[in-house]
Amino acid sequence: LLGTARALPFFKQFEVFGARLAEPHDMNYNMDYYPHVNLGPIWPKDLVPLAAFLEAHFEEFRSDLQHIRDAQTFWGLHRGAFVSETQFTPQDKDWQTVYLYLNQKFVDRNCEVAPRSCELLRSRPEIAGCRASSSGAGFLRLHPGARLKPHFGNGPRLSVHLGLETPQVGDIHMQVGSKTVRWQEGHAVVFDDTFIHKVKHDGIEPRFVLLLWFCHPCDSENWENPPERQPEVCRWPR
Repeated sequence: LLGTARALPFFKQFEVFGARLAEPHDMNYNMDYYPHVNLGPIWPKDLVPLAAFLEAHFEEFRSDLQHIRDAQTFWGLHRGAFVSETQFTPQDKDWQTVYLYLNQKFVDRNCEVAPRSCELLRSRPEIAGCRASSSGAGFLRLHPGARLKPHFGNGPRLSVHLGLETPQVGDIHMQVGSKTVRWQEGHAVVFDDTFIHKVKHDGIEPRFVLLLWFCHPCDSENWENPPERQPEVCRWPR
């Protein structure tokens, strides 16, 4: 965050394109690609058809999770497609991911135990047809007591969380830029994870979400089959 504050004067030059940069938490990597897009860290779901799709298939995603959610099974699958993420939290148990899609390919071992989830994701061009190296998908387990340090993802992309098991007891939230997110089962949250974000879990039970990193709606290069129309917000001002 200190480095971001130091870089703020340089990035304020993007304001000529319409970017809004009042404080370090306003900075994001997607701004390098789309400085005119000013929706902030949380995107309206109606601009992202993927969000409604995930909510419509909530029960199917949660059903696959139920088969692997016990601590031992989830840990084993997490280790099988392991990506070291101790820069975010010092203990592996705090934040575990069962990746279904990573490095532009589906993870066969994990798709065998979550077949319907992978089938659904294969039908979505935002994931299966996204050539961006930073795209991905998986089930996330957040352990009680966990803290995820401030971090940010690579652009261009957006992220979405679909709440699968979201305990309501305790302070369990994510801060993205200057916005706070609290998850609800069956509800999708679309956010720009190239903003600085961090997570806190002061509850009792683990939290599970489905995470997708997907092709940015304004991206015209990384889609195999780009949508016929981009959202109006993607158009450059004249």
